[in-house]
Amino acid sequence: LQACLDVQRSPLIAQPEKYGGRWQAIWQQHVNAHRRTQVIRIAVEQTGQADLTPAFNVYALTRDFVRYPNNLSSAREGYSFPEKRIADRIECPQHPQVVFHFPCLPLLSPDGGPSQRSDLEWFRTGLRIAGQKLDIEPRPARAVHLLAFNTTPERRRVKAQARILFADGRESVFPFEVPPWRQDEKTAADPLERRRLDPVLRDTEIHTANGAALNFPWAPFYMYHVALLLDSPGRVDEIYFPAADPTTAGLQDAGIGDVCIVALTLEE
Repeated sequence: LQACLDVQRSPLIAQPEKYGGRWQAIWQQHVNAHRRTQVIRIAVEQTGQADLTPAFNVYALTRDFVRYPNNLSSAREGYSFPEKRIADRIECPQHPQVVFHFPCLPLLSPDGGPSQRSDLEWFRTGLRIAGQKLDIEPRPARAVHLLAFNTTPERRRVKAQARILFADGRESVFPFEVPPWRQDEKTAADPLERRRLDPVLRDTEIHTANGAALNFPWAPFYMYHVALLLDSPGRVDEIYFPAADPTTAGLQDAGIGDVCIVALTLEE
C-alpha cells in the first residue's frame, strides 16, 4: 500500500499540468483494472469521440513481439488484435457518419502529429464490462455508438445493456447485443448475416500473450459497430454498463463479462 501511495504522489502522476496526462491515465487504468464497480471521468472531444483510456482494463490491441498478460479472453493463448492493422481514425463501413478513434490516440499524439505506437505497450486498450459508470461532461446526443466485440467461447451474441443518465434527471435503459469476435460456421458462410452484424474491422492475424503472431484465414476475428439509439435527444451525463446479475431482469447473460468495448462515440 505504501508503494502505491508513493507512486501516486510521484510528480509524473501528481502533476499532469506539468508532465501531461499520459502517466496519470496509465496509473488510473491499471488501478481500475483491479476494481469491479467504479465511476470513471471520461473526456469527450467536440466531434463526439470519447477517450476511454482511464476506463480500459484489458489489453485488446497489442504490438508485435511484446508480451502481455492473458486477460482479454479465456483463450489459453491470450489472443489480442494487432495494432499495426488499425488506423488512427476508424470509420464504420455501413455508417460513414460514425467515426471512432484508435484507443489512447489523444495520449499517443500529444502534439497532434502521427501516433507514437511504440508507447502503446504502456496502455491497456479495451474496456471489459464489469459494472463501470462513465461520467462525462453533459453534451447533446441522439445516439451512443460502440466499437465492440465479445470473446465468449460459444461464439454467440451476448445480451447486455447500458443505462443512460441525462442532465435533466431522466434515466433510460437500452438493451443491446454484441456479436462474437470469432463467428460460428453458419454466420461465416452467410454474407448477409455478417453484414447484419455490422462489422467494422476484420483481421485474420492475431497476437498471442507471448508476442507471437498467428494467422487464421479460415476463421477471422471481428470488431463491430453497436448503436444505442436514444428515445429522445438529450444531454447525456453518465453511461453505466451493469455487470451480470441473475437477480436483475435483463442481466442474466453471464457473457456480459466477455464484452469488450474499444471505442465510444456520441452522435448529436
